[in-house]
Amino acid sequence: MSQLLTYSELIAQIRELCRQKKTGTVFVTSEEGYLIRFVLKTGQVVHLVFDAQHRGYEAIPLIHTIKKGRLQFAEGILETADEGGHLPPTEELLQTLELFQQLRDSDSITLSAPKVVLGQFKTAIKQVQRNLAFYIGPFANIVCEDYIRSRGTPKLANDVLTMIDAIAKEIDPPKKQEEFKEITKEILLERELL
Repeated sequence: MSQLLTYSELIAQIRELCRQKKTGTVFVTSEEGYLIRFVLKTGQVVHLVFDAQHRGYEAIPLIHTIKKGRLQFAEGILETADEGGHLPPTEELLQTLELFQQLRDSDSITLSAPKVVLGQFKTAIKQVQRNLAFYIGPFANIVCEDYIRSRGTPKLANDVLTMIDAIAKEIDPPKKQEEFKEITKEILLERELL
């Protein structure tokens, strides 16, 4: 049985396999019970599946839900079926996964700071921010902060949904806007954050 690794250690190992230009499938079994597969071809991530039903771009925002997991690499073993789902270039994908950790770390700092009063939807807003970061990178922090500054902190579930629709306009092309809105709302509902 492989060693239990933190999220950042898992991503670091995947990055190292890419750096070594490996070909095969990385299997990550999370402590939460999810199975994630990264298919590598000469160091490039060519396919990604999160828990069987989420593939490609759709899987990326879900990966940061992992806190710890076990990693196994099956060298030379590739997916043979037509899996579907497109992915960004490998370096961009890895940077996005690392950004999720940075956002999580900044959450920890905020949550542990003394005398911080947490709003009812703070966790939901941070989730929205993480998902947006996948599409527009670190600029997501500024977009969310500007929205809250101009409209106020969401106090109702409907306010969070309105925020999602408003900030989605920062994503290009429109097809990706719809994908962001759908995935983000689905995650918030699944986690009972709304």
